[in-house]
Amino acid sequence: MGVQLDGIIPRRRWKMNIAASLCLDMECPQWYNKDDIVHLSARALREKAAVPVWRRGKHMTQGDERMKAAKASIRQRLTHSKLPMLVLVGVVLFALIFLGMRFFTRYTREELYRESQNQLTEITSQMYEKLSITLEQQWDFLTVMDRSVAFYAPTTQEALVQLLQATQNQLMSQDSALRFLAIDESGNLINAAGERMPCEFADTLGMTGRQCFLIRGKGGDENQMVFSLPIMQPLKVAAEEKSIRITHLVLLKGMSSLTPFFRSSAFHTQNSTYVVISDGVKMYSDAADENINFLGRNIYPALRTLRYPHAGNFDNCLTELEASDNHFTCTDVLVDKTQYFLCMKRLTGCDWTMLFLVPGVEVAAGARAMVDSITLIVNIAFFVLLLLTVGAMYFLLTAMQNRERYAVETENAQALAQANAELDQARQAAVDALKLAESANVSKTAFLTNMSHDIRTPMNAIIGLTNLMQHDLNNPEKLQAYIDKLHTSSEHLLGLINDVLDMSKIESGAVTLRMDEVNLAEQIEQIEAIIRPQTRQRGQHFIVRASQIHHENFIGDATRLRQVLLNILSNAVKYTQQGGEISLDVREVSRSGHSYVKYAFVVKDNGIGMTEEFQKHLFDVFTRAEDSVTNKVQGTGLGMAISKSIVDMMGGVINVESAPGEGSRFEVLLEFKVDAQADDRAHTVKDCHLLLVGYAPGRVADVQDALEHTPVTAEAVERPEDAVSILRQEDVDVVLLSCQYRAPEMLRPLVRQMREAAGKPIFVFCMQAGQREEVLDIISACGLDGFVPLPFFLSNLENEMAKLRTEFGNIGNVDGTSVLNGMRLLCAEDNPLNAEILEELLHMQGATCTIYSDGKQLVEAFDHVRPSDYDVILMDVQMPVMNGYEATRALRASDNPVGRTIPIIAMTANAFADDIQQSMDAGMDMHLSKPIDIAVLEKTLSLFRTDKKNHGRAVFKRRVMEMEK
Repeated sequence: MGVQLDGIIPRRRWKMNIAASLCLDMECPQWYNKDDIVHLSARALREKAAVPVWRRGKHMTQGDERMKAAKASIRQRLTHSKLPMLVLVGVVLFALIFLGMRFFTRYTREELYRESQNQLTEITSQMYEKLSITLEQQWDFLTVMDRSVAFYAPTTQEALVQLLQATQNQLMSQDSALRFLAIDESGNLINAAGERMPCEFADTLGMTGRQCFLIRGKGGDENQMVFSLPIMQPLKVAAEEKSIRITHLVLLKGMSSLTPFFRSSAFHTQNSTYVVISDGVKMYSDAADENINFLGRNIYPALRTLRYPHAGNFDNCLTELEASDNHFTCTDVLVDKTQYFLCMKRLTGCDWTMLFLVPGVEVAAGARAMVDSITLIVNIAFFVLLLLTVGAMYFLLTAMQNRERYAVETENAQALAQANAELDQARQAAVDALKLAESANVSKTAFLTNMSHDIRTPMNAIIGLTNLMQHDLNNPEKLQAYIDKLHTSSEHLLGLINDVLDMSKIESGAVTLRMDEVNLAEQIEQIEAIIRPQTRQRGQHFIVRASQIHHENFIGDATRLRQVLLNILSNAVKYTQQGGEISLDVREVSRSGHSYVKYAFVVKDNGIGMTEEFQKHLFDVFTRAEDSVTNKVQGTGLGMAISKSIVDMMGGVINVESAPGEGSRFEVLLEFKVDAQADDRAHTVKDCHLLLVGYAPGRVADVQDALEHTPVTAEAVERPEDAVSILRQEDVDVVLLSCQYRAPEMLRPLVRQMREAAGKPIFVFCMQAGQREEVLDIISACGLDGFVPLPFFLSNLENEMAKLRTEFGNIGNVDGTSVLNGMRLLCAEDNPLNAEILEELLHMQGATCTIYSDGKQLVEAFDHVRPSDYDVILMDVQMPVMNGYEATRALRASDNPVGRTIPIIAMTANAFADDIQQSMDAGMDMHLSKPIDIAVLEKTLSLFRTDKKNHGRAVFKRRVMEMEK
């Protein structure tokens, strides 16, 4: 090839010398001087020699092949020169690691053996203590028998048998396996059945002290424990026309009764247990492991054949057993190369020896697992250390040699790789953007198609109804029906528009969450009030349950919470067939300390369900399933997307499970900060005792869970007559009665009986699922005190009791007229049509109003208002010249003192949480969303209406705040 290497070339001159050598063998122009060539770069030499620069994807030229061969030759020489040193270092490291691992393995094995011995000693001691207590209990039973014989002193065999039977039956409630015998001086036994027969162990019995020994069963019977107690004064009894002397009382107990004491949960009941006498004869066997099921009467010969790594042999174990103070020994033993632990314990006062065999893997399992993990980690660490050391030495030497050699090639390769990567990323980004744009275009096209149909449907209904109303102005019945349908279509159209606006604000990031005091019971009641009429109209069964609720009050956004649950429940109603079932389950799942609480809201239905493919896009914007059933349901397809966005904003999780034809299950997990102050104020009922009558056990359990951490107690009965009996015997404060399946003619006498039985004033409430309006007739007809809705919340009960203790005013006046009757309102509304509608609505309720077209006109006119001129201001927000916020601030800061006390209510189409908060910040007292609902307006104004003008609740609070400032 023309490259002559007499030794290692200095690193700084590799590039220059190799290039020069190659160029000398190439067909270089003759006008190059050899001394000049060595000063040229490799690239210049290639260019002068007409050798193209190497690039990825092209064939190498002949000069490039020579350069590569020269580099390979240099690398091979350098590698051979390093090989002996690397081998020597590797051998030394391997020897060190091998010795370290042997020492570590032996050390951990011995530590694990000592830990196993300690654990076995402790567990065996515990088992022996339990067994000793049981054996001592048998002596107690026998002592009871002895005292009974001494006390009753039976004179006949029949009397003795009766005494044996009575005592045995009395004690069998504590131990059903015991049997009592009486032994006479002739060596015969008398049992509790009245049988008298020779006793095989009579010769073993002594005349002094108690004895405990084992006997072998006959005819397949199990071996028995014998507890013998001599009678101090032998008892003479008449038997078969002669007299016999009873010398001993004996208690027999089967060996199988010891099994519960020998099985240890610490070893997962894998320990095998034997009880032997002094010569090794097996009296009891409980072999949990088939590998160590020793056959034959004597197990000592089998144990002598095993290998004992620490003890040496089995005889050494027996010697240690006899020599130890506590008569206990423990060692390891190998059974077919499997490690077991052998424990032997001699019972005090008995010629018994307990023998335990436990698999090694069951002993000190935690320590064993830890040792195995440490050993594995150490092995990996040593291996990695070896690899790192050898690799570091190798790469340290070669990296320095190759650094300059491949500098240019590395830079070019990196630049090319980076360019290719950037190109691939740009291409992939373009493909993704194209797919996203196509998907968005398809989704928005589908959305516009659906919205075009869904908006036209109520709009066509509104236009058609208005035409019909013009032709039937003189027919009040038809006109009222048209108005009802017109209101329904308008509400539906408003819902569609609100969904679109809601999603728009969510996507733009303009939605904020309010942090207000929220009561869970109120939210569930409001949700049920909306959904239950819908389900009743479709003939569906709607169930609401609450369980394990310990915190009813929290800090959060009640409006958004209701919006999420109502979206899910509304879909369940829409996509569930007539007569289907829908349920809402609320439970408190966990607490993060004492400051936060997590709730799970689960909505289930047995409707049409969803495919797995559609579930992947369920929370996408503008998504709605398309089939013959769902196409009949109108909507924007934004409800679930809005719910998912709100849940994400709250830091929660929403999960869905569904299958076509099997219904759907939605679970929403949300965490809120506990409203500790509200919880402290909530429980106004102290030391109250409830009686639940006629409820299922599951419902009773839910109520008791809700009362777990409160001063209120509860008990339950199923039958009304049981309730009357309890009221006569116990101090009951409140009765919660199920009225669902009882007619008023049955409830009226029952309520009267319960009040008479109580002997004091008590509250009797109807508690069932549904709305208050559904049971008002029953409450009034049967003399009930009120209504508590299901699911049960303590706050609902407290509110109901508070209503009975305090006089509350109704929304309307005493004579039944509207709360608006006689009120004078100052209004700001820029839309003439809306102003005309507002004026007519107020006039229909007996109120008068003065309306200005913008905020500036109202502020200017307010300078001349006197305290008795107006009761309330209704303020539109979006107006020309001066909007509602600016006008409110001007009124609150005006020189007219009425501006600081008169209630101001926002009246706007902006119904988002941040809009409400902005109204409050401007100085408004309440917020009403358009279109104005007259019932909501009446309820709101009732908060401010009192005997005197301009002295509502909000005004009073504002005056108190000013005094405190």
